[in-house]
Amino acid sequence: MATETVNYYFTFGFNQGYDNGYVKITVPAGPAAYDEARTEMVRRHGTKWGFQYSEADFLPQLDKWPLWEVK
Repeated sequence: MATETVNYYFTFGFNQGYDNGYVKITVPAGPAAYDEARTEMVRRHGTKWGFQYSEADFLPQLDKWPLWEVK
């Protein structure tokens, strides 16, 4: 049986090394998903990032801003 997942998106502020960049983190769905995604972002990039978004809040921004995915 496949596990349900949820995507969260994290953006960087200016002078944080990835101007207009974002990171997509996928975690198992559930009540702890928001915190698990945040913990993974800190593990990968420390605390030098700007904001955390749900997929519903983030995806419309791709049409409005010149954002690029940090790999």
